Amino acid sequence: MKNLKVVAAAILAAFLLFGCISATEARDMPDSHQDPFIKMILGQVAFTEGRISSLAEAIPEEKFNWRPDEEVRSTSEQLVHTLAAGYFITSLMGGEKPDHITQDLEKTLTAKSDIMKNLKGSFEAVTKFLKSYDTANYEKMVKTPFGEFTQRNMILILNNHYHEHLGQLIVYARSNGIVPPWSEKPEEQ
Repeated sequence: MKNLKVVAAAILAAFLLFGCISATEARDMPDSHQDPFIKMILGQVAFTEGRISSLAEAIPEEKFNWRPDEEVRSTSEQLVHTLAAGYFITSLMGGEKPDHITQDLEKTLTAKSDIMKNLKGSFEAVTKFLKSYDTANYEKMVKTPFGEFTQRNMILILNNHYHEHLGQLIVYARSNGIVPPWSEKPEEQ
């Protein structure tokens, strides 16, 4: 009976200790880490980053110039547009945008290795921005070339933009006989 009391006391102490650590850690975390909306968006950013990056890796560099029609972006232009938009959208809310990220980047950034490096950097910058985002700014208005939106809406626009271009890139890849890596069937054993 004495051993049971000691074990119960140890378990209770562990719960209290871990509860205190969690409460302390939670107090020291930026608001964005505790905010369900930001957590959800961070999950979506990670998801689309994984899909877009793995699909870009699967597309051979010689297919980066392919476009379904002369009136639309090529594969490389889609990827560069996507990475630049991450910087542009967050910069409208106070995020940082490197000087080399310009409106004409789609025409000048063409090598697959450079695109992949910049794509990774863009997703890292967006993730960093969201992790440090001050949720008190959700209702602050942002002027864009397409209208005026709240910052919360701008975050949704960013998320939707990633999904839009992921879908386009899937079509581009499949039009060239490239199966998205996550869709491949496992080899028969």
